Amino acid sequence: MRTGLFISLLVVAAFSVAATEQPVLGANRALFVGVEEYSSPEYNLKGVREDVRLLRESLIAKGLFTAEQTKTILDQESTRANILRTIKEWLIDGTRPGDRALFYFSGHGIQIWNENGVQIQDGMDRAIMPWDAKATANRVRRTFRGRPGFAFTVDGTQNFITGQEIGALLKQMHGRTVVVISDSCHAGSIHKRVNPYFVKYKTISDPVVQKSVFEPRFGEAESESGGRGVNNMLSGLDLQGPRLVVLTACEASQPAEIVPFEKDPKGIHSVFTWYLLNALNGKAAVETDGKITFEKLAMYLREQVARDGFAQIPQHEFNPKALGREVFVTGVAVEKTLTDRPSVVACSLKSDSSISAGERVNIQGALKQLSPAIQWTDDATAARCLFEVQKSGTAYGMRLSDATGDYWETHTGADLNTVLPAAIKNFRGYFLQTGFATLRNPDTRVAVDLSYAVKTPVPRRPGTVLKGDELIFQAKAGTTGYLYIWSVDCQGVIHPLYPGPNEQPRRLNAQQNVVVGGGGAITIQPPFGKEAVFALLTATPLDSLKPFWNKDDVGDAASPWLTDQQRFLDAMWNELTDSGRPKGDWTAKGWVLKSFESVR
Repeated sequence: MRTGLFISLLVVAAFSVAATEQPVLGANRALFVGVEEYSSPEYNLKGVREDVRLLRESLIAKGLFTAEQTKTILDQESTRANILRTIKEWLIDGTRPGDRALFYFSGHGIQIWNENGVQIQDGMDRAIMPWDAKATANRVRRTFRGRPGFAFTVDGTQNFITGQEIGALLKQMHGRTVVVISDSCHAGSIHKRVNPYFVKYKTISDPVVQKSVFEPRFGEAESESGGRGVNNMLSGLDLQGPRLVVLTACEASQPAEIVPFEKDPKGIHSVFTWYLLNALNGKAAVETDGKITFEKLAMYLREQVARDGFAQIPQHEFNPKALGREVFVTGVAVEKTLTDRPSVVACSLKSDSSISAGERVNIQGALKQLSPAIQWTDDATAARCLFEVQKSGTAYGMRLSDATGDYWETHTGADLNTVLPAAIKNFRGYFLQTGFATLRNPDTRVAVDLSYAVKTPVPRRPGTVLKGDELIFQAKAGTTGYLYIWSVDCQGVIHPLYPGPNEQPRRLNAQQNVVVGGGGAITIQPPFGKEAVFALLTATPLDSLKPFWNKDDVGDAASPWLTDQQRFLDAMWNELTDSGRPKGDWTAKGWVLKSFESVR
């Protein structure tokens, strides 16, 4: 049996408030910086200005700041000199010990080789990209502490602001509680990626040269830090002085995505800020009493970003650690309803001149016949899935990418009768994974944690596995309840993992662990793509699910669409919900994992 799984994901400093009180407004200051249009147009982004506006309005509405306590600088105002000057004059000189300050940045981020002898973990500074910044040379490969890496050099960049410089400013804010929110990528290339297949704007990611119909889908080589992302641009710095909580949009080796969202706030947004806005506006099930602590907020961002299929993994850090237990926002109304289970998915078809207009129509009709869940749209920005097709000679190629822009496996063949059913299986996997991922119960007393390990001598990039990797899952019941674990592979076949075939659900005590796998029971094999694993903890056993847990596999990979999987999904929803609202006491979690044949 093969399976996959669903794993998960600023610098923010904590507000100095008691866990039962709303912050009292004093000489608090907030600075919002966003760069959507750069001095070099090839770096332009989308949605940044709207993210800045919405976050500012949300924090004001929650009573954390008054409008007069905020300042916003955008685009051409966001030069290196003006950002540094405004931090000094508005945040440092404008506050005193005991006050609170917030700094939010949305834009590009890069890594720069550290040249001043300061030993920062992997030898690289993280840097944000102001409006007037430029990369004037390509990245340079170096070896630091025995590990190779790629980053820009100081003399190969202009007007970036490094973590060293931001850290030096923060140290001047002794006695303040400082909030710095950085929604940018800290990867080796200049990057805050606009998904080029769903938002037709320029991306700064490295170009991909496609071969033949499609090049094979490979994983990336291990990251410069051995597969472990550095938390944020301030990691490793001596920042004694202010009280800090650190939350970042992603790991150092990952891009921060920008994609269109169909739900409020609708439109094109940075993934991290969109989930932050939802948390602040009541959609985060982080506290049932209307209080959101920094720790709860950090965990919500990490889990929900991963749960909805995005590869970036938000990070957090608290200094001192006790700050994580302090309340960030109070009076938040918890969302009680579930996201509707999808019945159709908006899809778009992309082709080049190798596919004629008539052939394109035939392809759309054939895919629609294979899957009744497809709803075609010519607006790529409104699509949740993209089918891309090419032709080279007599060979066809097709691949699916979902709303995060991640490609699944490439399918090639001498005719469309080979590639279309293969692509539909990937779409089926996405459809089912989404159907399970929308199961949420914010008002619950039970809790469960799910983690995984990869048995391989070579460290893997978080969220990525290769052919032959052996997986082990561990679930911990935070409270007493009955545990169910299942996975959905990239072809939409469901694999019940716990309890095993013919086993009865077992009542777990609080903090009791369950380990699944070992001995090669769960090994990554073809086909490859995005896969998911889910854990469900219920206060009572779910009798209607017993027939499904008596099988190794639910559904047939060779079937044209959904067979037993639909009955499994229906039974789960009927047990746990009533008219879109949770019923009973239960909680569900899930993580995404991308599997590959090999690394490039």
